[in-house]
Amino acid sequence: MLKLMTTTLTQTSVQTAEIDARAILAHVLCCTSDQLYLHTTTTLQDDQIAECNKLVTRRTNNEPIQYITNHAEFMSLPFYVDTNVLIPRPDTETLVETIIANVGANPNLRLGQAQPVRPIVALDLCTGSGCIAVSLAHYIPNLTITATDISPTALIIARKNAVTNKVSKRITFIQSDIFAALDATHHNKYDFIVSNPPYITASEMKTLAPNVHNYEPHTALHGGKDGLNFYRIIAQKAKQYLKPGAPLFLEIGCEQAQSVTELLHAEGFINVTITKDLAGLDRVVVGTAAPTVHNPYERR
Repeated sequence: MLKLMTTTLTQTSVQTAEIDARAILAHVLCCTSDQLYLHTTTTLQDDQIAECNKLVTRRTNNEPIQYITNHAEFMSLPFYVDTNVLIPRPDTETLVETIIANVGANPNLRLGQAQPVRPIVALDLCTGSGCIAVSLAHYIPNLTITATDISPTALIIARKNAVTNKVSKRITFIQSDIFAALDATHHNKYDFIVSNPPYITASEMKTLAPNVHNYEPHTALHGGKDGLNFYRIIAQKAKQYLKPGAPLFLEIGCEQAQSVTELLHAEGFINVTITKDLAGLDRVVVGTAAPTVHNPYERR
């Protein structure tokens, strides 16, 4: 069956034919790809063969293997995904790793201590599958994080992933259009804010690969005519939710570094830096909310 599926996928120009065939067969047998070696003498039942054939057909129609198996791996953690959320991508691991590196470098937010200096409180905007919030909670044990998304279905999936990865007690999920549902109790509360917002431009939306355009949710992809709609709102409002001197971490499209940097500077962020992904492309912009300088002569 594995050979048959691999041949079928290869003939339809699926470049990862053997890997996908193994993933499908493992999914049907309810095991991991590595555990397939334990089933080499197993005779498939008719219903299992039919299920394999059905899933192979879906893959030949360019449906991503992650949606077919409802499984994606991110930061070495398992995540449930379906067509209501974006598939977590390796590019976004650069964002999470940048946060961990910055938080670990801050003497007030050190990691790896038996008794952390103090709790870290964070906000994740446009959480989708929850891959960023869940991964951060997993790797930063003294972190509590609020995660927002406009989609109630996405939040159901994110909660499921938080439970699977045993961090649900430290994540609060809120249905919100970016900051809209956050009230005054959230002002000046967060040690950092992170977001991987929709950033695909209107023209780029027309040229997306079929596996993306036909299956992944457009509301989680489209960032407006120039791809910057969400960045404008986040840059404008983030400072009222950040503690003074706290960082804002943003994933960006690889050609948006200058534009997003200018937006942050225009809103008073300082120490703006750019981090590249493993492909050498601009991927993360970090800006710091400038501390408020008190004027002693100002009337209180």
